[in-house]
Amino acid sequence: MGYYKEEFNKRGFDTMFKFLQIGNQKANVPQYKQAIQDLITMMTQKNSGQINNDNKSINWEENFDMTIITIVCESIALFLSGNLNKLEEDKR
Repeated sequence: MGYYKEEFNKRGFDTMFKFLQIGNQKANVPQYKQAIQDLITMMTQKNSGQINNDNKSINWEENFDMTIITIVCESIALFLSGNLNKLEEDKR
């Protein structure tokens, strides 16, 4: 947990989260979906995230933190925008 806190502070994500809390945010659904797909790729690839000449592989060391942060931020934006509630209501 401490590592992620340092990364958030170092990269200014605390400031970005404050902007998310202000409201009127819209989730970037294509970016959200891409980040989820990247996470799935990273977690299921057979090379343990090591650098590979295969174009389908994603290097964990370079991409994992930002992928997780993107998913978290887009999830928060989806929630704060009210669109998550709309999806839930549509399922009823």
